[in-house]
Amino acid sequence: TSAKDRAVCAGALAPAADNGTAMALLYALKFEPDPKVRAAILETMGIQRLAGYKQAITERLAIEDDPAVQEVGKWALAEIERDPLDTRPGVAPELAADAAGEAEAGGDAAEDAADAKGEEGDAPPDAPAPSPP
Repeated sequence: TSAKDRAVCAGALAPAADNGTAMALLYALKFEPDPKVRAAILETMGIQRLAGYKQAITERLAIEDDPAVQEVGKWALAEIERDPLDTRPGVAPELAADAAGEAEAGGDAAEDAADAKGEEGDAPPDAPAPSPP
């Protein structure tokens, strides 16, 4: 694929602020040879504002020669520091909150949220257990 295509793909991932997308962006940032694509990756990271990106962005900036990539990387760090988001394995917070409210009302949402957690062993062995709803 061309660098232009990779940059477009990086930008298209901005709304997908989940752990899987984060891992893909971190990997791409580390190994991407084209500065325009690295800038697009960093822009997406800044839009997503995941706290887990800080170390990788800092490491990239320490070795980055391209001024445009440096500028976008500094912006991304500032965005993360301004309003960081943290992702954790487990049920999405809004699902857990909805389930708790429905459980009090006698609905089936609590059972649905429990089913959404999956079976034991779905999370990596070193992942913290999700907080109870």
